[in-house]
Amino acid sequence: LSFAAIAAMTFNDFNDTDAGRALLRLLSRGHAVVAELQRTAEAVDASALNEPRLRSVLPDFVVFRTEGAIDRVANGPEKMELDEESRELNLDSSARIFRVLAAIKKYAIDLARLIDDIDAGAFVGYSLEGILRDGQGACLLPEAVALLGTMLLVSDQRLPGQTRERALVLFYRCTVGTSNEPEDFADVCRLFKSTGRPEDLATRKPGYPESYFSRFLLQKEAIRLVIGKLQTGDIYEASRHYPLPEHRSHGLSAQAGLLYVCLFFEVKTLESDFMAMREIVDRYFGDSWVVAYALGYTADLMQMWATYPAAKQAIGNAITGSTVRQLQERHQERLADAQAKLKECLLEGVLTEDYVSSKTPQLLSLLREANTSIRWLLLQPTTNDPKLEAVCKISARMREEVLGALVDTALLEDKVKGILIPLVSNRQANWLRLQEEAAQAMDD
Repeated sequence: LSFAAIAAMTFNDFNDTDAGRALLRLLSRGHAVVAELQRTAEAVDASALNEPRLRSVLPDFVVFRTEGAIDRVANGPEKMELDEESRELNLDSSARIFRVLAAIKKYAIDLARLIDDIDAGAFVGYSLEGILRDGQGACLLPEAVALLGTMLLVSDQRLPGQTRERALVLFYRCTVGTSNEPEDFADVCRLFKSTGRPEDLATRKPGYPESYFSRFLLQKEAIRLVIGKLQTGDIYEASRHYPLPEHRSHGLSAQAGLLYVCLFFEVKTLESDFMAMREIVDRYFGDSWVVAYALGYTADLMQMWATYPAAKQAIGNAITGSTVRQLQERHQERLADAQAKLKECLLEGVLTEDYVSSKTPQLLSLLREANTSIRWLLLQPTTNDPKLEAVCKISARMREEVLGALVDTALLEDKVKGILIPLVSNRQANWLRLQEEAAQAMDD
């Protein structure tokens, strides 16, 4: 390619390039997999798969360790009757669980292949570093990596290890030797065997969840580049919309969720890179230790990072009982001030076109202040740390005030949006009309 052609590619929209389209297709499929994973978890009756009465005909992967044991699961009339009942109750659920786990496996394989192709130069003009330098590429590549980690965390939480194993064994017994027998069954079993995740993550053994993540091989250099970009960059340009330092963690919250997940692919950073973890905590988690990494899923860093020396030290130095108490009092004061202003703005007749157009910066600042405080007061008190939970505990009255502020903020956002959208869409027509009126006035 000529220099002119390469330069033209550089200024093209990344999403219109082959590399961009490949990442977008992968991400769209990945989000569809996450949605199906959620639907599957809601539809599956885990109690039926773990029913003690049926346990003799619903073994876990232990049955594969003894030759011929799988064929003797339903020996005898009584077990055959139980097996028939078990199949009637659980076969559809087992098949659905297998399909969604196989889809996660395929996403992981395709992601690893895409990263290898980019690194090998299959997409002319783009390398891993080049994609992360591009504004759109810097969003897509970290999102693709973090989405795989999200799938793993959500699947292990919503479809526990014993449930997965019993479902897969039943699916195998019902499909082996038939046209429905999958070719990748052994790979799915290897990747999704029980991780030993306890119900209470505070009691988990060291090595989780990184041992689970390590089953899915991604290029180490790519992971380090992604983590480095998330650690130091601003991939969503949040600083433009949240310029005040006290709003930084709120503005970077989406990026913080990606970084939290991606760090489990490179656990050495959590374990021994004290400088990097101090930088990460100061930037993202200095005033918020409960992180939302997916829709409806949060993680308490005081709990999840307790087994990693560097991460534990960094978060422990930043988050203490006294600092949390100060943060809570500060957000409560800000919310009280914001709520009073919200009430004023929502009075009948206040929000006119002239008012909104002249006071747009002030209105956006008010909404920003209310949203940051509401988010903190709703999210951080969900901590699992006993000491911080005692500090963050809010009264029923305060909870009602937060919810009331949430409703008022949503109402103001809706009304301001309803006024600004027509103003922006008619801006050119209004400009031309005012030009004509000014010209006419000058002629007169």
